[in-house]
Amino acid sequence: MFSIFKKSGAAKVSIRHRDIHYEVPAGNTLLESALAVGVAFPHDCKVGTCGTCKYKLINGKVKEIRPSAVVLNAEELRDGYRLGCQALPRSDIEIELDHLGEAALFELGTFSAEITSMTLISHDIISLSLKLDRPMEYVAGQYIELEQSGISGKRSYSVSTAPKGNPSKNLNFHVRHVPGGAFTDWLFREDRVGEHLTAEGPMGFFYLRESDAPVICIAGGSGLAPILSLLEQMAFEKIDRSVILLYGGREQRDIYALNEIDTISLNLPGKMTFIPVLSKEPVKSDWDGDRGFVTETLKKIENLGDYHAYLCGPPPMIDAAEDYLIGAGVSTDNIHADRFFDRSNPS
Repeated sequence: MFSIFKKSGAAKVSIRHRDIHYEVPAGNTLLESALAVGVAFPHDCKVGTCGTCKYKLINGKVKEIRPSAVVLNAEELRDGYRLGCQALPRSDIEIELDHLGEAALFELGTFSAEITSMTLISHDIISLSLKLDRPMEYVAGQYIELEQSGISGKRSYSVSTAPKGNPSKNLNFHVRHVPGGAFTDWLFREDRVGEHLTAEGPMGFFYLRESDAPVICIAGGSGLAPILSLLEQMAFEKIDRSVILLYGGREQRDIYALNEIDTISLNLPGKMTFIPVLSKEPVKSDWDGDRGFVTETLKKIENLGDYHAYLCGPPPMIDAAEDYLIGAGVSTDNIHADRFFDRSNPS
């Protein structure tokens, strides 16, 4: 039995058939409170877009931050399903989960973080380095939530460097400027070295699974960050698996981290092939690489069903790639995706 005793002002949550009980402090969501106490509540984006955190409300009342109808279909809504990341309990509630997610890989911690460097690595992406007040243990591919005291809400960013077997106080991230996004507008406006943030983590289940199968990685935008971390860890551990890395961008100026990719390729025991794919590169430019969408390039890869896939980037690109991979015979158990959602919120 998993139980957290109720405190004053908190709502009690019971998960039917699982003997799990926890509390949700006023103002917190069903999902964030579950994760804070180690309940393996299924989730992905945590901002109400992916639908992974759906639950069935059996008893009690909740208020939604954003309507679940934006993501869930009519049948799911009729059956009582709602989104955990958007649910603010207004009474003690009983819920049902179709399944539990994976248990957290490491204990969640809150850290004070100082910005130690900011480097523009593409026209709209900064390499952001932070120094934590104490070492953090994480696995390659996981993400951290960052919060700036003057800006409402937390933002999720994947660590771009590998832990290489040791907890670290120094973490690096790729932050893409989202016009209208309160945090990235603040970050890109001026040099923020010396400023302090609050970091919470590690989080997520995007990590390399053990296998001898070849690996195909598909990234777009700053979704390259966790892919680089994962591949750097493979090189460090001398994991001998062939790798194909597809990077989807619009124009040549979107391609970045070429030196890091070259270094990883040289250090991996197996063969690594890097294929950038541009969807909106001017026809008359000097670009002689792949054009179109990454799904077009996927069609050129033989024996695709033998691969294990790791996908990270904008949801439309990841959704299309995932659908194609499944159609090509890749098992859903061997497809691991981390969708990057923009939070253009001026508040």
